[in-house]
Amino acid sequence: MDAVDGDGRTALMAAASSNDMEVMSLLLADGADVNARDNQGMTAILAAVAGNSRDAMLLLANKGADVNIASVDGLTPLMTAVLIGADDVVSLLIAKGADVNKIDVNGRSPLMMAAIVGHADCARLLIDRGADTSLKDIKGRTAHMIADQNGNQQIMTLLDQPPGNPNQGQSI
Repeated sequence: MDAVDGDGRTALMAAASSNDMEVMSLLLADGADVNARDNQGMTAILAAVAGNSRDAMLLLANKGADVNIASVDGLTPLMTAVLIGADDVVSLLIAKGADVNKIDVNGRSPLMMAAIVGHADCARLLIDRGADTSLKDIKGRTAHMIADQNGNQQIMTLLDQPPGNPNQGQSI
């Protein structure tokens, strides 16, 4: 059940990436390691989120998968969800304890990643859940600077609003 292929991927990772809930349930019932890593540090929950599989992510989180686990480049499930714009998965991961201020190997937070790709709904969720807007990456850039560099006006507008602004969670 925890046998691996040449890249270190387990059957649970493969099932999670293809959203095969039946196989995942069987593997988990047989004791598959929910936090096993492949050669790149990928885990089943990272694979589920990368495949935008809300149900697979929830099943794994409910079975003890670490929602703050990171790949070798420091990408967490939350960062991955932000990058693909899966705001429902972002919200669920935060509810399951995902760290909104965890950084990758380049010092980028999930909010900075939203600023890079322009996912304003994800940025709004992160800000509403306490993301630190003053964090700087290894190049000394804040999320606001990154949004500006990438032309993401909606995110810049969100970041320009004072903390606790009652309009911050509203559509722009």
